[in-house]
Amino acid sequence: MKRKLNTIQIIPRAGCHSGGTLQAYQLAKGLYERGHDSLLIIRPGKQSIKKAEEFGIPYEAIPMKNEFDLKSVFKLRAIIKKFKPDVIHAHKGLALSLSLAALVGNRKTVLVANRGVMFPLDIFNSIKYRLSRLDGVVAVSNVVREIMIKSSGIQADKVRVIYGGTDLERFDYRISPTKIRNEFNVRDSYPLVGIIANIRRWKGHIYFVEAAKKVVEKFPKALFFIVGRYNEERETFKQLNRRIDELGIGDKLIFTGFREDVPEIISAMDITVNASYDGEGLTGTIRESFAMKTPVVATKIAGNPELVIDGKTGILVPPKDSSALAEGIIKIADNCELLREMGENAYQLILEKFSLESRIKAIEEFYYELLEKRQAI
Repeated sequence: MKRKLNTIQIIPRAGCHSGGTLQAYQLAKGLYERGHDSLLIIRPGKQSIKKAEEFGIPYEAIPMKNEFDLKSVFKLRAIIKKFKPDVIHAHKGLALSLSLAALVGNRKTVLVANRGVMFPLDIFNSIKYRLSRLDGVVAVSNVVREIMIKSSGIQADKVRVIYGGTDLERFDYRISPTKIRNEFNVRDSYPLVGIIANIRRWKGHIYFVEAAKKVVEKFPKALFFIVGRYNEERETFKQLNRRIDELGIGDKLIFTGFREDVPEIISAMDITVNASYDGEGLTGTIRESFAMKTPVVATKIAGNPELVIDGKTGILVPPKDSSALAEGIIKIADNCELLREMGENAYQLILEKFSLESRIKAIEEFYYELLEKRQAI
């Protein structure tokens, strides 16, 4: 191994409810296990502190209220002065803004940003990505990279595609489905279909429940899980419930709320669904389903086609098309051999391209490359 690095991961979240946030914690832990010094900078909050302690990574908690939070900037500067990081990795736009301010006068530390969504950058936010002080960006898919370059004007050679990784020890396909099927009394249901995503407008839950109505006509014993937080967009949640009442399928849907035991949840599923029509980068729950040998029906947006090989690891459908979504679910559920074969193909894809270990190694190598360039300035 090359020389040990001092690395800081900045995560401006008080919780750990999103896949991107979890990936940041896993990166800090992975680098630490590879012999580097890791420090997490997080917002104060029971969940974030619990997660840092659970991962066994040293942490500092600062408020990070907004881009103009000078108190957090000064505290961050003090941490940088004490820790002397080789690399700071900012895992949100807010973290990047605070890092740029805290690094004024510092010419040694490499600054890396993360980009995990396909939303174009607006005029204001694009400025910080064009600054020479930003050394590189990790984009989670080719589509995210292309949109970012086009919307921000950042130098193309600064943006490296490094796919999100999946923890194959945690997402173990051998986990029994019995616990979850017993908990929700769904032992005889088929197919059991799940969408694992916090309820937000662009996650497409409306199209998922509309598809569920069509699937039930073919499979009367089908059941559908909606897994994730539902208090982030309350109006979206209300609209979803109104649509469920209109469709008359309330008895076929189970809202689990936020769950920590996602591997166990997926182990109980026959098929998982990604119904998003915007915002995604490289959907974490698709990777996790694949690690569990569970096929996926997903919308053809963002990085999904880089994961879901249509007809081989799952089925791709147009966004905002509940009929196509239902047809995809029915096609897999109606052919047990196809379901099994897709699950096996999906698992092999994860082993080859999307493991957590391969992601950490790729980011580590990116850090070394950027450090060498900065030292030459």
